[in-house]
Amino acid sequence: MYNMLAVFADQDREVTLERSKLGMAVRKAKDGETGGKILYRYTRSPDGVVINDIEASNVNTIYKLRSYDLSLRKIASHLNFNGSSNRSGRPWLYGSIQSIL
Repeated sequence: MYNMLAVFADQDREVTLERSKLGMAVRKAKDGETGGKILYRYTRSPDGVVINDIEASNVNTIYKLRSYDLSLRKIASHLNFNGSSNRSGRPWLYGSIQSIL
C-alpha cells in the first residue's frame, strides 16, 4: 500500500514539474521573462524589465549611507525622514534595508 502511494506521489511531482517548466517556457517565449520576484530598483513593463529611477536613487542612498557605517535602523530612519517609502508605500524598516544590501 505504501509503495503505491509513493509511486503516485512521485508521478504527481513529475507532472507538476513538467507543467511548471512548460508554463515558464510559454512565458519566456511571450515576453522574455520566466517570472519571479523583481528586485527593488527594477520594474516590469511591456518592454521587459526596466530600471525604476526613484528606486535606484533610494538604493544608491542606502549604499552610500551604509558606507558611512550607519546601522540599518538609522538608514531606515533617514529614508523615512526624507519622505521616501518602500515599493508598497510603507515606511522603511531595517529588514527592508537588509534585503536590499
